[in-house]
Amino acid sequence: MNKFITGLLKNNGKYLAKPNRESGHGRYDLTLYTQRIRKGRTIILEFKAASNINGLEKDCEEALGQIEKLHYNNDIIKEGYTDILKYGLYFYKKECLVVQG
Repeated sequence: MNKFITGLLKNNGKYLAKPNRESGHGRYDLTLYTQRIRKGRTIILEFKAASNINGLEKDCEEALGQIEKLHYNNDIIKEGYTDILKYGLYFYKKECLVVQG
């Protein structure tokens, strides 16, 4: 799933895609960076797969909590980015739910 989404977003022209990089106390699934650092934006994406459709909203909140708990934005802030968006994405079969944190 991670490789597929990275492949879709890799050549979008606006963002550089960086998957599975260490930051904080773990590895985030995917981050998109603009090429301009100080005025640029970064998007952290955390993906999860659900075993059933119940509780997708709660699961997305857990994905966002993982971004915060493991401090995935630490290295991004050190690089000079200040505009950081965080998204939790949960997949169940062909369903997907996205929550912004």
